[in-house]
Amino acid sequence: MEESQLGKYLMIGVISIAIFTWIILPSSLDIFRYKKLPEDGIYSIGEITNVFDDRYTAASVKFNFKYKNNIYIDFSKTEKYDSSLIAKRYFVLFLTDHPETVKILLNKPVPNDIENAPDEGWKQLP
Repeated sequence: MEESQLGKYLMIGVISIAIFTWIILPSSLDIFRYKKLPEDGIYSIGEITNVFDDRYTAASVKFNFKYKNNIYIDFSKTEKYDSSLIAKRYFVLFLTDHPETVKILLNKPVPNDIENAPDEGWKQLP
C-alpha cells in the first residue's frame, strides 16, 4: 500500500472517530438520559423568560429553573408562538445528576399558592 493511500485511510479513520466522539456519542447519551426522566427525575419550578417564533422550525420558549442554588437555562419547542407565556411558571422535570437534562411541562402550570420549590425539588408533583 502506498504512503498516500495509507495517509488517506488514516485521515478517514481519524475523522470517523471525531464524528463519533463529538456528535453521535453525546446525542446517544442525551436520548438515554431523557428516557430516564419519568422514573428518575425530580420536579421544580421553571419560569418562561422569552418566546421565539422561527418561521423555519417552530415556536419555542426560553425558561430557567433553580436547583441547589444554581440557575439552569434551557429552551423547548411549543405548539405556537404565544408571548403571554412570558413570566408564567410551569413545573419542570429534570435529572439531579444532569440538571441540563430537563423538560418543561407546559401542560402543568404552577398554582399561585406555591411560591417556590424546595432546594432538593419534589419527587412527585405537589
